[in-house]
Amino acid sequence: MGKPMFICSRGHYSILNPTLVTVSPVGIAIRCSVCQEVTLISLHETSPENPPNVGGNDG
Repeated sequence: MGKPMFICSRGHYSILNPTLVTVSPVGIAIRCSVCQEVTLISLHETSPENPPNVGGNDG
């Protein structure tokens, strides 16, 4: 059986482990082990008029 993987928005592959995942009341944050960019997966329903801000650094 394979290991759980995550692909960040820049295309880097990370093996999911507890040090890369943070769970909060608003969502699940996954940090890329290569570039350290954080992706937030919202636990709240969103509408097309109000999409979630996913991807991390807006610079």
